[in-house]
Amino acid sequence: MAYYDGLTSLPNRSFFKEKLKQAVEHAKRYERLLGVMFLDLDNFKRINDTLGHSVGDLLLREVAGRLLGCVRKCDAVGRLVSPEQWSTVARMGGDEFTFLLSELARAEDASRIAERVFAALSQPCILEGHEVFVSASIGITIFPHDGMDIESLLKNADSAMYHAKNRGRNNPNVA
Repeated sequence: MAYYDGLTSLPNRSFFKEKLKQAVEHAKRYERLLGVMFLDLDNFKRINDTLGHSVGDLLLREVAGRLLGCVRKCDAVGRLVSPEQWSTVARMGGDEFTFLLSELARAEDASRIAERVFAALSQPCILEGHEVFVSASIGITIFPHDGMDIESLLKNADSAMYHAKNRGRNNPNVA
């Protein structure tokens, strides 16, 4: 349980960083691209403040499930869904999630996944009788262009996410 988030059952920050480190080493060795997406839910505090933390927790669980549906099952990193399939989504804490996008053919492929995320989140959530709409801001970094180690990839993805948020929310931004 030290590597998993108790609320969403997704990998936590420690697990994600460990797997990202392995993925970076693999990408260096085989001269591959990999992407890191950093996602922050827009105005999540307002949901907690108006509908309560129990609804906020339900929303985080719903979002986690939707995010898992946006990634390839063959990415081979993340939460153990069943003995033979892995995912790439982690909860960093609060309303922040990350994606490890391994084996990208082109840097643009990360943007396609971001578009899938936006489409998945655009559908309303029905939580305790409330129809809740959620949007997100996403920052994307690509190894090796935006960083050569996990710290710079995560920092640059986080920075790109804040830049997207400042541009009006519900936006992707590439570092």
